Amino acid sequence: MDSIFARDADVARITGAAAVAASSGAAEFAGWLTLAEAAERYGLKRERLRRATLKGRLPAHKIGAGKSLPWLVKPEEVERFLRESRRGPKKRGPGRGD
Repeated sequence: MDSIFARDADVARITGAAAVAASSGAAEFAGWLTLAEAAERYGLKRERLRRATLKGRLPAHKIGAGKSLPWLVKPEEVERFLRESRRGPKKRGPGRGD
């Protein structure tokens, strides 16, 4: 059972959205982030982004089917979501990994 989606999931776990895009030949996903990558970049919890995606407040594209396969988001959509949400990213100050 060696599907393209299973291979993509394995690659995504190792190196993120860029590897998924490259391995599937989907140039349209170049520059997109996995939810985990977006959460790390913007100082958010992955679960918050996942909930926003499921509620339709954050556009995303699911690669394949199944719980372990990644959702991909555009960085500009995450930034828009943050601007429009009541809470922005965590404020990082002295002593908080700044």
